[in-house]
Amino acid sequence: MFPLNQRQAQQLVEKLMQDLPYSINLMDGFGRIIASGDDRRIGELHPGAMEAIRLGSRVDIYEDQPLVKKGTNMPIFLEKQIVGVVGITGDPNQVAPFCQIVSTMVILLTEEAIRTAKEETERSNQSRQLERLLLKETALTEQDLQQATGLGIDPRRPLRFYYGKEKWSFEAPQLKLEADEWLMIWQGSEPIIGADKLYGTSNSQSWPLKSAVRQAQTAFWIGQALGLEGAVDYLDVGHLWNRDLSEEQCGVLQPLDSAPELLATLLAYFRWNGEMKAVSAALHIHRNTLLYRLDKIAVLTGKNPHRFIDLQLLVSAWLNKQLEKK
Repeated sequence: MFPLNQRQAQQLVEKLMQDLPYSINLMDGFGRIIASGDDRRIGELHPGAMEAIRLGSRVDIYEDQPLVKKGTNMPIFLEKQIVGVVGITGDPNQVAPFCQIVSTMVILLTEEAIRTAKEETERSNQSRQLERLLLKETALTEQDLQQATGLGIDPRRPLRFYYGKEKWSFEAPQLKLEADEWLMIWQGSEPIIGADKLYGTSNSQSWPLKSAVRQAQTAFWIGQALGLEGAVDYLDVGHLWNRDLSEEQCGVLQPLDSAPELLATLLAYFRWNGEMKAVSAALHIHRNTLLYRLDKIAVLTGKNPHRFIDLQLLVSAWLNKQLEKK
């Protein structure tokens, strides 16, 4: 089998023919053309390549023949096996050196592809190990401890989790989760992260870690739903997503379904900690308009946003609706 796939082989041929004034063909280990300057020939058996494969050495053709033009056909060896042939049309004395160059390029590209595949396999194995350790619900075995150490995690030290929308730029164990979200495990002093980048955080003092992972995830989702920025720690916001709310409590915001400006006012009022000036500025409305809207929310829902307990219930009901599929 040719070490590169047909697309890669064709791209290589097209690129080389931009720089070399010769026609180039690449054949697989059976002498079948898989890439050519003349795409009509793809799939044909190449007599010169078949002869080079049979002999296990370069074949030079000095005169045009009925089925093959003059040129050089050189076997491509990978681990002492012929995996393909490069053929270049022209005077063998001129094109033979280029055959060697093309053969070397194919081998280098193949070796790079093999290295990349091995590295990807290793990363995939590490990700599976990390995911298993993070989501494990029972105590760690000795093998688990060894795997954690191999992944750069000290099981004896507290862990801090960072959950965000992009892969972190830090050298630390990371795991890609659903919806292209990333979890980073951190030990040591706090990393410096831009305040404009939303991320959820949580801590774990001991294993198992599944609960702490879920907490960082929940903190991120809550921050995302509320339009927050920077670090959102589960200890600060986890209580807002109350999954034990009754059906009646969850429906408290139903009267606002037809009044999106009131819902936006409620969320802004919560986000800006009830500071009237900041809320008015964020919504681009007058203070009196803000007061009117808050009073209207109280009338429609029966819950007064000025009261902390009522405000928290309203926000929890909204979060339940936003995150019910999470």
